[in-house]
Amino acid sequence: PAPAMYEAARAELGVTLERSYYVGDKPADVLPADRFNGIGVLVETGYGKTSKDEVGDRVRVVEDFSAAARLILALEQAETSG
Repeated sequence: PAPAMYEAARAELGVTLERSYYVGDKPADVLPADRFNGIGVLVETGYGKTSKDEVGDRVRVVEDFSAAARLILALEQAETSG
């Protein structure tokens, strides 16, 4: 997705890009997290298993979308309790 799409979401929907999670199975899905200071989560299904070396240390890598959901819930819970 192009950066303009994220900027439009911020402007039109009030999305807080800095508090957003960028989840997908390709580097292009998760690397916008760096640009917008969010959290990238690469899933190893699909292309993710072969492209995890392309995303860097800031992106979390998980097995599948279910694991991504569990990670996001845990991070959100940790933030609200700590």
